[in-house]
Amino acid sequence: MFFTETYPSTPPSEPEWKPIAEAKRASLAELIPPAWRLPDGVLPPADALRDVTAFPNQFLSPREVEITERDATTLLGLLAKGEYTAVEVTNAFCHRAAIAHQTVFPFHPFLDTVAHHSFIRR
Repeated sequence: MFFTETYPSTPPSEPEWKPIAEAKRASLAELIPPAWRLPDGVLPPADALRDVTAFPNQFLSPREVEITERDATTLLGLLAKGEYTAVEVTNAFCHRAAIAHQTVFPFHPFLDTVAHHSFIRR
């Protein structure tokens, strides 16, 4: 059987969808801890930043960069030796993910994890 549902012939007008989109953006932004929020005006134009992989490093501590740039095998070994704690590693990856989210906006479901991490730190 085919879909028989009908849709309006014109898309919703700007006033209908724009406030909803802005509210969603704002609610997602509130999930990012204030210390992890990027300052206004720090993002370069999209065409000037072709490779965003190193961009977060300027907002991370040297230790967070060290942790998040390790491969999984090495990271697990260092965790096993006690060189890093699970909380420290989780914090570093959540911080990088929060920066990535603000940079390219790909991880909105992941922000639930960031929010959870913020909750367990209380």
